[in-house]
Amino acid sequence: MPFRVLYGALNDAEDIAQIKRILNDQQKSWSHGDIEGFLSGYWKSDSLKFYSGAKLLNSWQNTLDNYHLRYPSKSHTGKLQFKIADFSKIH
Repeated sequence: MPFRVLYGALNDAEDIAQIKRILNDQQKSWSHGDIEGFLSGYWKSDSLKFYSGAKLLNSWQNTLDNYHLRYPSKSHTGKLQFKIADFSKIH
């Protein structure tokens, strides 16, 4: 599935490289059943809003708890692979 990434304005090449590192780390973590590692790419804040289907979760911790319920072991996560189709700045 193509993944569209929106990012702010610092140094374009450095930002893109950092985003790719985060996504690569998330792929590895997810594929190894490491939910906490996967969520390290998320904003670790009580203000995080995460939408899953029709459900809204507030906070990083609630998102982590929900992931643990839905994916209790490595056999439930499978292998994740992002395909980055585009990078676009947020204006």
